[in-house]
This record gives sequence, structure tokens and C-alpha cells, in this order.
Amino acid sequence: MGFQILTCILILSAIFIGGFFWAQRIRFWSLVDGLWATSIGLIWIFLGAENLRAPVPVELWVLMGLGIFWSLRLTWHLGRRLRAHFPSEDPRYVELKKNWTASKFFVFFLAQAFIAGILSLGIASPLMLNAQVLKAQGFQVQGNPFAWIFLVGSALSLAGVFVSDRQLEKFKAKSKLSNLRGEVCQQGLWAYSRHPNYFFECLTWLFWGGAGLSLIWNQPGIFKFFTIVPGVLLTFLILKFTGIPYAESSSLKSRGEKYKDYQRRVSIFIPWFPKKKV
Repeated sequence: MGFQILTCILILSAIFIGGFFWAQRIRFWSLVDGLWATSIGLIWIFLGAENLRAPVPVELWVLMGLGIFWSLRLTWHLGRRLRAHFPSEDPRYVELKKNWTASKFFVFFLAQAFIAGILSLGIASPLMLNAQVLKAQGFQVQGNPFAWIFLVGSALSLAGVFVSDRQLEKFKAKSKLSNLRGEVCQQGLWAYSRHPNYFFECLTWLFWGGAGLSLIWNQPGIFKFFTIVPGVLLTFLILKFTGIPYAESSSLKSRGEKYKDYQRRVSIFIPWFPKKKV
């Protein structure tokens, strides 16, 4: 297990340090978003290749498969967006470029590598623990019906992320075509939550943690609880730092009173029935 963790550290270091110099050369710091999604998938592919050769319950195959699918979809989604906007930076990085030196961006890229490591290793920890148990005791981690409940929940949540992203893309395309600026997307899932994509993203990771923990619940030690850390950490970051706070502030600046009305009527995170317009 130690060799695998060390290899993951080296892979992430190479991706994000190389990505930093690439971003610096083309002066496009938004590149880090794409690296984040891609690097997690590469770690899961590596760990899957290392550990899925041993006998494992089918639930772990499904867990890793869903994770790699998540990475491929998000890499494709972000890649399209970055390519469409290049060389224009995401507004977040426009503000950072005003105040940050290259050294601060380097630390930021390393911090992203650290977070990617926690997320990828946390979800893959049941897979690594299964290989360790098999080697030490001669039997594999047993399947668990509760794991299937969490896996089905995660698949439905992934669908929710995809649907909400597509609804927002169609709204933006329609608004651009009709030359409508300052409008607020209130179609589909966006009528029930101001950030349905973030909600379903967090739910996906929490379900993955639940699936992993249910499979290794009977194993001794506290290492098994590491599998729920990614979901909790990602939810905390989205709610308090990188996701919703920035999106709310940005939308208020660009959409003004229309967004304030949207805030009054629609739940910020968990989908719920909207209030009627006054």
C-alpha cells in the first residue's frame, strides 16, 4: 500500500507541477480546473490496475467504474469550456491574477494536488484495504447489500449533475442567441435549487463514501473511515469556499435584482419547492 500511495504522490506532483509551468507559459491559470478532474481519474485507473487483479467484490468494480466515468465526463465538460473561453480566464482567476504572484499560484497548484490526492485515495481506500486483507488473511472483503443502495444513489446523483449542467448550457446558449443578458436560469432542476449541479456533485461523493464504508465496516482500525472524508471535504469546500459563495457573489454582480428575487424564492442548495413570486 505504501508503494501505491508514493506512486500516487509522484503522479499528482508531476501533473500539477507540470501544469503550473504550462499555465504560466500560456498565461491561463484556469487550466488547473481541468487538471484537477483528470488527475483524480488517472489515480483511480492506476489503483484499479494495481488492485483489481486480486479477487474483489463486484461492488468495488462498480465503485471504481463510476469514479472513472465521473472523471471522464468532468474532464470533457471542463475541457470544452476551457477551450471555448481560451485565452479568457475564468472570473475567479482574473481576480487572483491582479493580486497573486507566480509563487502564490505555484502553492495553489500544489494545494489542488493535495486535495486531489485526498479525494482519490479516500474513495479508493476500500480497494487498497481489500488487497491488504487478502494478502494478510487470505480472503477478500465481502459484498454488502447496503453498498448497492449507495452505488445506485451515486449513479442517480451523477445523472443529476449531468442533467443540471446540460440545462444550464442550453439556457446560456439560448440567452446568447437571443441576446438576453442578465437573465437567470430557472428551468428544470434550477427551478428548485440555485446550485443543483453542486448538490448532486456532493451527493455523489457522499454516496461513494457510504458504499466504501459499508464494504469495509467489519475491518479493524480507523483507516476505514478515510473513505468518507472525500465527500465531507468536498461538500465543505463547495458550501464554504470554492463553489457556492463565489457563484452567489458573481451572479449578484452580473444579474442584480433578478438574482436577488431568485435568492428569495429558490433554495440555495437542497432542491425544494420554490416560493411564489410576490
